[in-house]
Amino acid sequence: MATTASIIRAAAQGIAAAIVATNSLRAQTPRNRYLLLAAAATIAVLALLEPIRTSRKEKKEKRSRITENKVISTLGSALASIEETTALRASDIGLQAFEIERKWWKRKWKGSEWWKHKEQLVRLARLRFNDTHPPSEIQWDEGKGVIGECWRVRRYHEFDFDTYHANQHDWEESAWNSLPDKVTMSMEWPEFEQVRGRYGVIAAFPIVHTQTNKLLGVLALDGTPGTYKNLTSMPVRKTCSTAAARIADLFSDSQ
Repeated sequence: MATTASIIRAAAQGIAAAIVATNSLRAQTPRNRYLLLAAAATIAVLALLEPIRTSRKEKKEKRSRITENKVISTLGSALASIEETTALRASDIGLQAFEIERKWWKRKWKGSEWWKHKEQLVRLARLRFNDTHPPSEIQWDEGKGVIGECWRVRRYHEFDFDTYHANQHDWEESAWNSLPDKVTMSMEWPEFEQVRGRYGVIAAFPIVHTQTNKLLGVLALDGTPGTYKNLTSMPVRKTCSTAAARIADLFSDSQ
């Protein structure tokens, strides 16, 4: 929607500028004078609104950066606590925070187009010291993967890759499509290939507004193969739940 609004502003300004520039080429009729005044007014209004729009955008981006830094700090504290509790190396652990955002997308049907909104998880922050793999490009929709399932059920959810994906290195696309949903977690084959062999566990914690009980996002903890038992222990779960509550407070303060 932001891109569409920018295109509309640019088009309006361009048309108005063209009308003003070509005014001397047209007959000085009442209609053309009205058109010139309307074009000049459009240029003036857009010129006045632009600084306001830019200022609001900069303030929003600044708030987002501040919130992101605070979230990363919260994840860092949680990671240090988990490292101390489990005696695992920090490089074996990853933490991510996702925020539920409402996105607008264009839909076409029988030659018609209209805009609809859809909620989706957007990665707010990611903390991983052993960053040999780039972040996956998977869109965690509601019910997809551990993170999407946490979103769907609105409570803690975990997955033991060491057990359910023990033979994953031998799987091919035909085998993947025949596996039960409790194994595939509603992921398509190209999505599974992005995360194949990376994890032993993923645990997801809901980020919930303390006053309204509204689900704001998901905090995800992951570990390399062999870390399931350590990272699903009660002390680790308590640490992550506390971090999720702190992040919820940050979201609430910025809204």
